[in-house]
Amino acid sequence: MEQNPRRRETAGGADREIRGRRLLWLSALATGLLAATSAAAPAQAQFVDVTDTATVMRFAEKIGSAEIVPLDNGTPRIKGRTAGYNYDIQFSGCEDNKNCRDIMFSSGFEVDGVKLATMTKFNGTQLYARAYLSRKGDAFLELPVSVHGGITEANMTRYFERWRVALKDFAAATGYEK
Repeated sequence: MEQNPRRRETAGGADREIRGRRLLWLSALATGLLAATSAAAPAQAQFVDVTDTATVMRFAEKIGSAEIVPLDNGTPRIKGRTAGYNYDIQFSGCEDNKNCRDIMFSSGFEVDGVKLATMTKFNGTQLYARAYLSRKGDAFLELPVSVHGGITEANMTRYFERWRVALKDFAAATGYEK
């Protein structure tokens, strides 16, 4: 039985040298892959404490004017204006008027002759906002947001932008004029 000539060449120290080069090459490859995936990985999402009315105010001020005006019972509320339309943000599920679990964007429009069919058609175009008629026939728009467990800054910014666009679309759908 003959020995494999190649085996003879790599016996002893030469074999260790080849294994060392392979380990060095694999280590460099792994380091490169780790660096590439770290650079491509998205940044950690920044959560915001929207149970604090001042934080929600900061978002409201990005799309227009806003002020904190509590309800008579002390429940927090923000009155805002964006794209020429007034709206409220009401907080619910609060503990001693703090640490609220939900917020509700809302706005009402006094428009004569708005039909239920208009509300239904508008609702069919919305993913989050919902429209309805009050008993007096006024048109209302709401957008509920659950903030229990936290929400990212990017998502909160999107909700405010959705609200601004929904208000404009709702005014157009109902024929409301500023």
